Amino acid sequence: MEVMREQQKLYGHVFEVFCIAASHRGDVAASACKAKETKYADIIIWDLTKGQTTVPACRLAGHKLTVVQLEFTKDD
Repeated sequence: MEVMREQQKLYGHVFEVFCIAASHRGDVAASACKAKETKYADIIIWDLTKGQTTVPACRLAGHKLTVVQLEFTKDD
């Protein structure tokens, strides 16, 4: 069994990350955290090509509580 090593950290959520998905190309990721209020329920999109993970590429608002699953389409 191969052990996975930490590559990068994603800084942007106030609470613990609940789900994360990466594009098939590996250049973009999306993450969501546990949210009991609308202001914390954003999905954060990360541009993984820049090597800087402290600044989200964008935030997607519109959810009211925790997003429990994320997935990119087959064509990203």
